[in-house]
Amino acid sequence: MLEILNEYIKEAIGYIRKHKFIRIFSHYDTDGIASAVIMVRALLRKNIPFHLSFLKRLDREVVGTIDADEGDLVVFLDMGSGHGEVLKEIEGDVLVIDHHYPRDNPKCVHVNPYLGGIDGAIELSSAGTTYLLARMMGDNLDLSSFAIIGALGDKQKMSGVNKIILDEAESTGYVRKGEGIPLYSMKVKEALELSTEPYLGFYGNEEELDAFLSRIGVDGEKSVDELDTDERRRLSNGIVLRILKRNSFEGVVDELMTRNFVLPGEVIQNATMLADVINSCGRMGLYGVAVGLSLGDRKYCKKGIDVFRSFQIKLLEKIRECEDKVVEGQNIRYLILNNSYTTGPLATVLSRYMFSDRPFLVVNVKKNIVKSSVRGNLKLVEKGLDLGLVMKEAGESVGGTGGGHNVAAAATFEPGRELEFVKKVDELCGKMMN
Repeated sequence: MLEILNEYIKEAIGYIRKHKFIRIFSHYDTDGIASAVIMVRALLRKNIPFHLSFLKRLDREVVGTIDADEGDLVVFLDMGSGHGEVLKEIEGDVLVIDHHYPRDNPKCVHVNPYLGGIDGAIELSSAGTTYLLARMMGDNLDLSSFAIIGALGDKQKMSGVNKIILDEAESTGYVRKGEGIPLYSMKVKEALELSTEPYLGFYGNEEELDAFLSRIGVDGEKSVDELDTDERRRLSNGIVLRILKRNSFEGVVDELMTRNFVLPGEVIQNATMLADVINSCGRMGLYGVAVGLSLGDRKYCKKGIDVFRSFQIKLLEKIRECEDKVVEGQNIRYLILNNSYTTGPLATVLSRYMFSDRPFLVVNVKKNIVKSSVRGNLKLVEKGLDLGLVMKEAGESVGGTGGGHNVAAAATFEPGRELEFVKKVDELCGKMMN
């Protein structure tokens, strides 16, 4: 399967080499930013000039603003596979490197795991796909660390091609396996409060947190990175028991135990923390900070970590606010919010750690647009659920657009048809799972 994907990669590399300037557009989440970092590092090493921009969505309105000169190559990272009709409107050459299911295969040079028979939802991210291209372009093995970051950001498994990349990264020293449950590199108490992967519900519950730490015999003022093997074991066991007592997705513990990595060559060596710092900066529109620290510039570290702390606190406060506002549909659970600063991360936490038995939809109504995110899990997918198809059909049914993966997807449309949209999502999910 990888051999087939490599043929598409070879075609893409030939396409890049025949152009003198590359215009890059990438998605603004962790995987999109990691993809962009891999691409620009690879281009810098080949002295190929480029311009990088980030997008929250890809539609006709956005495409209409793209001003590429004749002879430029326009590259889309972590988006484009389901936007063939939109991409036709771009004058000039287009390259798409993506891992979303190609429901509307663009008529351009296209690199996508699914074209090689690889599951892009769980076995290879956009960053991983971009890394395979960079690896074939030159001596870029060090960029494997950001392939791992992309997989972490999209909650992927370390299996399939991700496992191939990880094994090579570990053998070359660019990635090292950590011990136990992944936590941020800070004081234990703060790491447990701010954690959303796993989500532990300690934020705002200091007495409960102190009791937890006392019970497992771990000093909350000690740094996570300073814990010895026995302390880390006790802490991990305590976290696992807490997760199992909640309505968490049953596979989440196994996932967490395989996702603890150290990146010796990066300015933030804790992979979980780097992924979440990048995500926070992207969600807050501070793309320069995310890219700067990802390129190794230490002056962006403090700013990035400050943004991360602020984002996590806002997210945790939103989770607490919304816990009792969740609405029960026939086949889904959902929230309808007004001017919330985020939807995807909120849907992810609620679906993985609190309401895992049904798809979870968050609809966010803003002044001129409605943004929605829906999340599921592999158990629901096994029942027939495909959220990418659900959001495509539901989004189009209210005059918008949508798409994504079978376990995670999004849609946008104009305000005024929120309840109609929710009803359609509920109906489609029910048909698939029943």
